[in-house]
Parts: sequence; structure tokens; C-alpha cells
Amino acid sequence: MEPLRFFDANVMAGRPRRPPDPVPWETRPLGDLLDEFGIAEALVWHVEGKEAGPAWGNARILEVTGGDPRLHRVWTAMPADTGEMPPPADFCAEMRRNDVRAAIVFPKTHAWSLADWCAGPLLAEFEARRVPVLLDQEEAPWGDIAAVLAAHPDLRLILIGGTYRNDRFLYPLFARHAHLYLEISGWQQHRALAAAAREGHVGHLLFGSRLPLYTPASALTAVTHADISEDDRRRVAGETLERLIKEAQP
Repeated sequence: MEPLRFFDANVMAGRPRRPPDPVPWETRPLGDLLDEFGIAEALVWHVEGKEAGPAWGNARILEVTGGDPRLHRVWTAMPADTGEMPPPADFCAEMRRNDVRAAIVFPKTHAWSLADWCAGPLLAEFEARRVPVLLDQEEAPWGDIAAVLAAHPDLRLILIGGTYRNDRFLYPLFARHAHLYLEISGWQQHRALAAAAREGHVGHLLFGSRLPLYTPASALTAVTHADISEDDRRRVAGETLERLIKEAQP
């Protein structure tokens, strides 16, 4: 049997303004941390995109990832109405030129709305181009998430930063929206993957670590020891995310 190939859906680069201690921030390359835990590839976003602004974070992520093919760049995005960002089509063209295959948004932190009157053009562009969009669950209430999925049924939306208490929100959304995904680093509960598999939802789940804020050990163990089929295990470990990245056409 071939070993599992893990593709991490949620790695952060850079030093937050208020980092917890101790954490190996920029003292070790991200590639070394992936190697330590046997993670083959990762989506990487930069904390400055959240704390300083998209332009700063997007420039920094190009520097941090360099030419390492294991580190897939994620750019921070927000609506263009204030002139702080290029129009959505131009933003996607810049993503394409810089080999960026996914985006991350922080509507609460950056003070904008996911509703179509505000974010509609941006989300529609990502939807049309099959660009995966990462969204921290702390950045939007569940009603807003449901509304986005209803308005943009082909949007590849990846929820990150969830908790073990989310199932009663997630399961009905999984049943209605084929392109909703959950990164599982915070979704640690007894037999969670097995329960999702029984309900037909395992295709919505993606391995993620939240490196370097957290150790990947719990999420890795949840995947390697889950009572699910080997095919499902490979999908969660990395195959589903790999497919999403290959399908993206920014």
C-alpha cells in the first residue's frame, strides 16, 4: 500500500503582531516544518495579508515561498470598490502571472461584507475561474456563509479554523453545496471523520494543520487512524485538495 501523501490546506507564513510563545516563527523555513511532519505540499498565506493589508501580504508570500514547488501561494483578496485592490478580473490575472492558485478573505477583520451588494463581483470572478477561496469561520456568521453558497453555487469555498461544535451547521450545508470544504485542523472530535463518511460527506474534508500556530500531529493522527476506507483516507489527506488546485484557472 502506498503511503499517504498529505497536502496541507492551511499554513500561515510570517509573524503575527501578538504571537503565542513558543512557536518556531521565521527561525526555520516552512519547508523544513513540512518535512518534519511528513507533509508533502501546502497552501500558504501570509499573516501580513490579514494584519497589514492584502498588498503587503501578497508581496510577502511571493518572497516566502520562493521557488519551492511544495508551497502553493495563497493571496489575500477583498472587494475593489475603494481602489485598494485591482478589479476582480485584473486581480485574477495577477494571480495567474504569479502562479497563485487560491485566495483567502477576511471580511470581518477588513470591514467588508460577503453579501453580493459588496463582494458579489469578486466572488463571481473566483467562482467562474474555479479559484478556491479560504475563509476563517470566525470571519463570518453561518447565515452569511450559507447565503454566499446559495448565491454562488460553483464557488470553491474552504472553511478554515473550525471547531468540534460545527457539525449541526456543516452537515446541512454539505448536503446542499457540492463545493463547500472544511479544513479539519480545529475539527477534532471523537470519530468525526468516520461519522462524516457514513453520512456521505467525507469528500468535503481536507487535511490542514494551521502551522506554525499549532502542531499538525492531531490532524495527521485523525486522518491516519480514522475508521474510513483507504480511498477516503487518501481523499482527505490530499487528493481532494490536489484536484481543486489543478482545476483552478485564475
